[in-house]
Amino acid sequence: METQKRITSVIAGKEPDRIPVYIPGASNRFAKRLDEQHGEDIESQHVCICNGKDITPLAFLGIDCCDVPGPPHLEPEIPLPSLDDDSLFLDIFGRVFRRRIIREVEFHVYQGPYLTTEEKMLKWDHATPLQIEPDWFDRVYSEILDCIEKHHICPIFNGCDGFFTVLEGSIGVRNTAYLFHDYPEFLSMYLDKIFQVWSTDIKGILDAGGAFIMISDDIGERSRPTITPDLVERYLLPYYEQFVNLIHSKGGIAFFRTSGDVLGIIEVLIKAGFDAVHVMSTEISYLEEAKLFWGDQICLMGNVDCMSVLSFSNPSQVKNTVAKIIEFAKAGAKFMLGTASDLGGSVRLENVKMLVNTARHLGAY
Repeated sequence: METQKRITSVIAGKEPDRIPVYIPGASNRFAKRLDEQHGEDIESQHVCICNGKDITPLAFLGIDCCDVPGPPHLEPEIPLPSLDDDSLFLDIFGRVFRRRIIREVEFHVYQGPYLTTEEKMLKWDHATPLQIEPDWFDRVYSEILDCIEKHHICPIFNGCDGFFTVLEGSIGVRNTAYLFHDYPEFLSMYLDKIFQVWSTDIKGILDAGGAFIMISDDIGERSRPTITPDLVERYLLPYYEQFVNLIHSKGGIAFFRTSGDVLGIIEVLIKAGFDAVHVMSTEISYLEEAKLFWGDQICLMGNVDCMSVLSFSNPSQVKNTVAKIIEFAKAGAKFMLGTASDLGGSVRLENVKMLVNTARHLGAY
């Protein structure tokens, strides 16, 4: 079965040939070790890159889908304020980041909020949609086709870094709490601005031929939601619904991800119309409970732990873990086996191979 059809089938609740495998990404260290062992084989199959992200390791291992970044932008029309430290910079939302270069790769590390006072919040006029690089559309369209048709892996584009995530990152935790409870008018005004930015990116991805779009928002912690479900439903649900409607209007699939516990807000996500949710909690019981109560309403993705299972277990233990997950999650489709996070440098290659092989064998319908 063609990869994209396999994924759309399970999301629709129809049994494909087998359970799809989803891994968000692979670190440079993991990719380097894979290349050391299989460099010649990888080279013979050529490199697979989508939107600047090298997904060759995942394509080589037979993964069905993975994450790729959102579209690149031109510089803001209104220059952002500069900071005293040249290594620090602001994004359009008012979050402070530090540039770090590790092994010739530049990383942007979040440092804290910039809009920490009411005066700064009211004067901030930079949270406006950014123009996507004009030549990006044709380039990424050909890369999507190459991924799907040649390498048999489907990219899931990052369409949104979240509302709560942006609020907390730009104005701070305490100010975010104040807005949610005491200043709903100001909160709605700021959420509208965030929506306009992300909806522009989502439209761009859809216009470029991206069918799978991930909406991320850190509204969950390890054992509970970060904010209560009633606040999520009151303030964030309307924007989630608009995102989903936009994606569906172009025939796309809407994915959702939050760190930690998703069970407290999964009914809100179902009400918003999301097609699939990535269960990032590493507790298998979370996935089992989600499958039991909501598995017929939304496709679940997860949730093999990259540390305890893929880094510090042996292949036999990995096989047992994957088999346990498939046993309760396979029925009724609407399930994609996946990892809770990217493949880090400590992940053992033989364990990932076992995960894929077990999914193909025991996940066959």
